[in-house]
Amino acid sequence: FFFQAEDGIRDFCLSRGLGDVYKRQGISFHPTRPWILTSLHTGVIQLWDYRLGSLIEKFEEHEGPVRGVCFHKTQPLFVSAGDDYKIKGWNYKQKKCVFTLTGHLDYMRTVFFHDELPWIISSSDDQTIRIWNWQSRCLLGILTGHTHYVMCAPVSYTHLTLPTIYSVQISVVAVSFKQ
Repeated sequence: FFFQAEDGIRDFCLSRGLGDVYKRQGISFHPTRPWILTSLHTGVIQLWDYRLGSLIEKFEEHEGPVRGVCFHKTQPLFVSAGDDYKIKGWNYKQKKCVFTLTGHLDYMRTVFFHDELPWIISSSDDQTIRIWNWQSRCLLGILTGHTHYVMCAPVSYTHLTLPTIYSVQISVVAVSFKQ
């Protein structure tokens, strides 16, 4: 099993709760399969079958730590974001990187797919949140105004009819926008 440690997500069985060789930076559960993605400080992304406890595949194209990973809800895709300032889109069936998005100016913290639109939302130490179209590979917008690293920016649907991106730095900021 995995647990959150001060310096990342750790695999208790492999690290025995002590070592830092297996530090995970990010984790994502597949929406229908018994799979999880873990991203490592070494730059490796691992795809695991959590029922069998076995490693299915490794993905290695980032230069440096990979801090965020996210499965797509319906497509055989996942995205990753790392300290190389890049978002990489992966097809897990083809076992390869299918696109790379660049634009952030500092380490990236998280990356998420929008549930309904072909968007990726990324957060970074450059104090911005960026919204990308993963189908056209275009940058759609940059949300500024943070005064510190943006640690997380997931999309949430509440009672509001508009999607909301919550960002976490020192304080929580909610940003709503029209489609």
